[in-house]
Amino acid sequence: MLLYASMLLLIYNTSMEGIMIKCSYCLQDKDKTHFKKKEHVLSQSFGKFKDNFTLINTVCDECNQFFGDNLELVLAGDTVEGGTTRYETGIKDPEKFKSLGKRSRMTYQIQEGKYPGVYMYREYSEEVGNITFYPCSQIGFLRNSGEYEWFLLNDIPKKEAITHEVYNISDPKFPIMLGCDESIEEKILNEFGIKRGEAFMVSHDHFKEKILFEVQGKLDEVDFRARAKIGFNYLAYWQGNDFILDSSFNTIRDYIRWGKVPETPIRGVINKPFFPDAKRRLGHIIAIHWEEKEASLVARVSLFDFLQFVIRLVKDEAQQYKDVRKGHFFNIKQMNILELDLSKFNLSF
Repeated sequence: MLLYASMLLLIYNTSMEGIMIKCSYCLQDKDKTHFKKKEHVLSQSFGKFKDNFTLINTVCDECNQFFGDNLELVLAGDTVEGGTTRYETGIKDPEKFKSLGKRSRMTYQIQEGKYPGVYMYREYSEEVGNITFYPCSQIGFLRNSGEYEWFLLNDIPKKEAITHEVYNISDPKFPIMLGCDESIEEKILNEFGIKRGEAFMVSHDHFKEKILFEVQGKLDEVDFRARAKIGFNYLAYWQGNDFILDSSFNTIRDYIRWGKVPETPIRGVINKPFFPDAKRRLGHIIAIHWEEKEASLVARVSLFDFLQFVIRLVKDEAQQYKDVRKGHFFNIKQMNILELDLSKFNLSF
């Protein structure tokens, strides 16, 4: 009986290895044992939705791992949607927030109060029980206009650039040191020939109250590729693996997987809500549709109905993909997915 079971197991393993599947991204033929991981159309980092769209035997484990370690890591941790809105909406527990510090592409600057322009970073505070802001290590130079100009430590100008024509050097509060330890403060003050007692220090406690911030994020190719992957995964889910394995999709495929930048991989970013009534919904939108002017099949990806990323999936002069049209709303309130009737939306650019 044991021998018979062992033979069955051997036959099963052999049959598993004999099934060859072509990965939708690297286009390599691999046996089924290389497709153990599930590829979600929309990463679970942005919500674990009921009946979530999942690709099976479509993306190999190596590509899946690459996306998780590179594209999805940036999207979930270093964008406005991933690094801020996920925590504000409760999708992610604030206690699990991890600041990327100097590696972050996000910058926060105070826009009001006594010291506008101060650079801040975000960190979880056990005292507050939530994510809060702390001042970065920086120095402020008093301008003749009466306002301070703030510099992060890596951006402090040379001494000869700090002139009387621009800065009020004679004022005893000309430099403000903020968020620096004593050794760094001493080094900077010595470089500018300022005695420690003459420098004005501001306490972190000054910034505990609620203050208006300006958030700036850097949109680079990694960010675009991460959102393009969502759109391409969505197309694969609804049209099937054979459909997206067509060579006409090699341009967008190579852009997502290998970072090969074509002439126009991304149509652009639209800063307005997706829905016709111009009201933002608490959820994500993914849609694919035909763009007549560009003769292209495009995807729209909007996380938290914030920015709409319009991604050209394929240029199609023959218009063979003209009838491909689908859209869904990932509803965060009920954590369900609702189909959209795109005929009711104005999808022109």
